[in-house]
Amino acid sequence: MKIDKNEKRLFSFDDLFKMLEMQSELNKKYSGEKWYEKIPDWKIKTAVFTETAEMFEELSHEWKWWKNKEFDKAKAIEEAVDILHFDLSLLLKYAGGNMETVKEWLKIYKEKTDMEILLETYEEHLNNFSFEMFDKIFEMTRDKLFNKLPKGEKENFAVFGNFLNAFLVFYYYICELFEIDAFVLVDAYMFKNQKNHKRVEGGYKEGKYDKSQEETYKLEQA
Repeated sequence: MKIDKNEKRLFSFDDLFKMLEMQSELNKKYSGEKWYEKIPDWKIKTAVFTETAEMFEELSHEWKWWKNKEFDKAKAIEEAVDILHFDLSLLLKYAGGNMETVKEWLKIYKEKTDMEILLETYEEHLNNFSFEMFDKIFEMTRDKLFNKLPKGEKENFAVFGNFLNAFLVFYYYICELFEIDAFVLVDAYMFKNQKNHKRVEGGYKEGKYDKSQEETYKLEQA
């Protein structure tokens, strides 16, 4: 798959911060103010892996040679947005659940990261996709970022910054795969986030909520 450099397929930092704020409020509603202390990393990562499998099931027209299935792009995007909820939760958890820390770290990342160079790196590594590319990409910006941080924050920011690079790479790849711009994912995220709030309020955790009456995401909404 040829990856073309396209800035419209990267999340803006304003949209990213807005989604992180929304995810923080949703997590509090589900699991309390200190959800980031209650929920271990492995549970969130397991949710990411599970939702990723569900997204690729929506792409089965590409890989199930034994079965014909029509591709539903809107449904696939909604599955990608389920992954996004949990990836945002990991970013929040790595920042100690503190939105002021998130805001400051995103500011440092934005100021000290050359997005044009990163886009070129995305293109190079995504055309030869491997998980090692995440570490290689982070090496490009790590020293610049670290110089802005107090000593005690460097280790935590290393985890946050490394994951943020992987995060941006992954969703850039998803936008390429679905042939959409990042604002479509943002729009779909906001749609699903509101739906999740309604689920909590309707007794979803207690098994009282009826999902059959829910609306599904429509691409024309974006």
